[in-house]
Amino acid sequence: MNPDPSSIFSTPVLDSAVLVRTERLRIGVLQSELLASYCEIVCDPSTGLYDEEFPKSSEEALQSLQESVATEPFTVEEWNEYGVFAESTLVGVISHRDFPADDGRMRSRVGYHFNAGFQGRGFATEAVRGLVQTLCENGINEIECVVHPDNIPSLALLRRLGFAQVGFDADANEVVFQYTISDETRR
Repeated sequence: MNPDPSSIFSTPVLDSAVLVRTERLRIGVLQSELLASYCEIVCDPSTGLYDEEFPKSSEEALQSLQESVATEPFTVEEWNEYGVFAESTLVGVISHRDFPADDGRMRSRVGYHFNAGFQGRGFATEAVRGLVQTLCENGINEIECVVHPDNIPSLALLRRLGFAQVGFDADANEVVFQYTISDETRR
């Protein structure tokens, strides 16, 4: 799956970098000039408290942002990272990696991190809901998230959105959640 976002969404030319719209947010392509705001999210230890790849150093953040800018949205088998914006403020980052499952159907893994100053306002719930809906509308059948068992807010978020706990990876100390859309539901 590598749809052209402009064919999926009817957006004005000035807003062509927007991939998903929700009531209060827009999820869009990251730009290099957002490095300072991006660092506020990915370099802050509290935003990745349960993520072994966080916090990032300034150098790691720059490399990660450059990779995100260079990756075309919805590229299969690559991490696709987008900015979550409330008005013109970058409040979080959300990512997904789409890949074919053993049965040939598409599956996606989703992750998210939000600026500590914007947590607790429902932005993560709204952004994840919007991305999940978009992925499902574009042929993804299963979406999974892995969460540290002590990350109570993320555990609650996933349950609230209808994800079901399907396992526990003891080696990684992660709870595995899955959201499945059936062909009957899609019709």
